[in-house]
Amino acid sequence: MNDMHKISMIAMIGAVCLLAGCASEEVEYKDRVWSMSGSIKTGTDSSEQSQTQSANEEVSGIADMVQSNLRWYDSFEKAVGDKGGIPKDGADSYDGYKDLKENIIFQSEKDGFVDVFFKIPMERCNNKPALGIMTLNNKDDKYSSPYDVTWAGFGVEDYSGDILDYTAEQFWANYVGYDTCSIRNGDHLWYCGWHDLDELKRLRIAGNPVTEIVPITFEDGKTYYFWYYNKTDLREGFKNIDFSGFTLREMEEALDLTLADQ
Repeated sequence: MNDMHKISMIAMIGAVCLLAGCASEEVEYKDRVWSMSGSIKTGTDSSEQSQTQSANEEVSGIADMVQSNLRWYDSFEKAVGDKGGIPKDGADSYDGYKDLKENIIFQSEKDGFVDVFFKIPMERCNNKPALGIMTLNNKDDKYSSPYDVTWAGFGVEDYSGDILDYTAEQFWANYVGYDTCSIRNGDHLWYCGWHDLDELKRLRIAGNPVTEIVPITFEDGKTYYFWYYNKTDLREGFKNIDFSGFTLREMEEALDLTLADQ
């Protein structure tokens, strides 16, 4: 595996590992027990602390290598045209700056990191609605070449769980991608997508509504909703989860995810 793509692959594993749970289909989706064998540990005893330190050191080493190999450009337009540092599926999600610019729905710049959220044409996603998230750096009015493009969905109508389950899953992917397997550190947005605006308006995180909702209409004529949250630090909640065996209900309680009354 190309080391430049290893960080992205680790984050991808974290994002989809919820799908590897072992549970009966008869159990309600949020009560299925998921196993995160091989995932990053919180390190509660000496052996786990040693494993955690070793894993973190490996990620840190790869992160340093990726950062040292970034190419820098005088403009955002030139930077995003350099696809050499991102996996093929991410590179295929946009044709170049013009195509990307037409589909950008939100952009966040914080602490020298740039996250670009853009609509991916359905023809590139097996006719499913999907959002691309590109990551690059910004320093001294220069932009680095992108080093990651991940995908996110909208919990389409055939999803097995509810909005709380989907939010928990996507926040877990955020946590893995940004806080445990990332080449970046510091605060970041917690983002997700959903297909039902009324439910989304009722969603509460630690008692707060989501920060912003951005509607996106796709080629099938349907409107889906990208949203993000930045009012509280959710990382503390994840520290209370035993990833060797957990349910989405437990994760929802740890993150204080609820639905307000209609």
